[in-house]
Amino acid sequence: MQTTDVDNLFQAEADIKGAQARQEKAERTKDIGGPIDLKSKIISLVVRGQDVWTAESSKVVRRIDLN
Repeated sequence: MQTTDVDNLFQAEADIKGAQARQEKAERTKDIGGPIDLKSKIISLVVRGQDVWTAESSKVVRRIDLN
């Protein structure tokens, strides 16, 4: 049986502390720079002026205004 759940795997204390530090940093920096929240994985991205066009893996094309 294989698992990707790290709670079921042996981990060194340094690995646990590193994972906690990465999680804390991600929480602290999640809003820095005005990130754009998208619903699925981006396949293609085109910037035209102040607009961004994205083709997403959910078979959706979006136009996002950067203003």
